[in-house]
Amino acid sequence: MANGKKVFQTDCGACHILADAATHGTIGPNLDDAAVGDRMSNLSESSFEALVRNQISEPDPYGKMPANIVTGNDARDVAAYVASVAGVALAKQERQQYGVTTTPQ
Repeated sequence: MANGKKVFQTDCGACHILADAATHGTIGPNLDDAAVGDRMSNLSESSFEALVRNQISEPDPYGKMPANIVTGNDARDVAAYVASVAGVALAKQERQQYGVTTTPQ
């Protein structure tokens, strides 16, 4: 997780917001906001990780993120890190606010 966070901060944080990484990017999506729905629907962490990994290798063709901005072990680590933290705090807050009793995976 430490390498994933470090690589995210260095290679992804200029574009993406992620609270746990203390990044404030302004070009790409806010990953905490983008992940709340998946957290609320209890998407498994392994599925979330696969989704992130896919976005790294095959980003939106209309977006600005280049494909494979990180590769190999760094891509694996970033995907695992993002999957472990993105949207967790916001989903918890929403669950409390709306009285949802299930917990995210």
